[in-house]
Amino acid sequence: MMSGRLSGKVCVITGTGGSVGRAAALAFAREDASVVGCDVNVAAAEATVEMVRTQGGTMICLQPCHLTEPSECRALVDLVVREYGRIDVLFNNAREIKEFYEVHFSKETTMASKAKTGLETNKAIALRLIEAFNGRRLDLLEDVLHPGFRGRGISAFAPDKTEVGPGARRKLYEMFLQAIPDARGEVLDVVAEGDKVILVDRFGGTHRGEFLGRPGTGNRIEWMAIHIYTIHDGKVLEDAYMRDELAIMKQFGLAPSLASTREQGIRNRAYEIYLQRGAQPGYEVEDWLQAERELST
Repeated sequence: MMSGRLSGKVCVITGTGGSVGRAAALAFAREDASVVGCDVNVAAAEATVEMVRTQGGTMICLQPCHLTEPSECRALVDLVVREYGRIDVLFNNAREIKEFYEVHFSKETTMASKAKTGLETNKAIALRLIEAFNGRRLDLLEDVLHPGFRGRGISAFAPDKTEVGPGARRKLYEMFLQAIPDARGEVLDVVAEGDKVILVDRFGGTHRGEFLGRPGTGNRIEWMAIHIYTIHDGKVLEDAYMRDELAIMKQFGLAPSLASTREQGIRNRAYEIYLQRGAQPGYEVEDWLQAERELST
């Protein structure tokens, strides 16, 4: 389960009770790092430790810890040295840490590249979306998604409708889980640049309930998608996605056939109309079939 790229490394993260610190702790732990956190909020800090340990990671935490107090800064340093004897990575996530790391850590001990740290943090934030879905923790979406969140399709015939607000994404996930109770997302690749995170995933499960107007079949369905996430203030502001709609339609036996040139043209055009009308979960496949009937007359 652990990829091990940070195996044997000791990573200190400040502010692990907040959304960014928590995301960083989970990301570093996934890479097999030994994580040491701190936060002024005891309950939030303990919740992060529990999340890390649940996913099989290693984490200890000093809380409450006020980094404006030199004695508490020293207590954090002493804890790390006592447990591990060194610090390999210091993740600066608390505003008050400036004097702390300038006074108590050498230049070599601090992060070598703030830019690199920021990109890894953005990746961790984006990955929390799929973690929330796979873990059925939809209550965490408010922590991951920006209040001004929007989700929009970017395919050639993308739906006109845009998701607005974290609540809209929660309803989408709930609809998926009703139709595909064992649904899971698998991250195939993730790349970050600036405030953007590009993620390729495979989504699938057993079709049990109504989906795209089709009753449950008991068959496994899956498709791939590309997401372009925009990160702002430590949360996902936008998800611009391109989903393999054709793969979905083929698995329902509704993809254009190769019967004849005219029929193929009619079905292709009807499919375009369907996509323009809003081909996304919750819309009726009948819209497409009706468009095809209209073009055939």
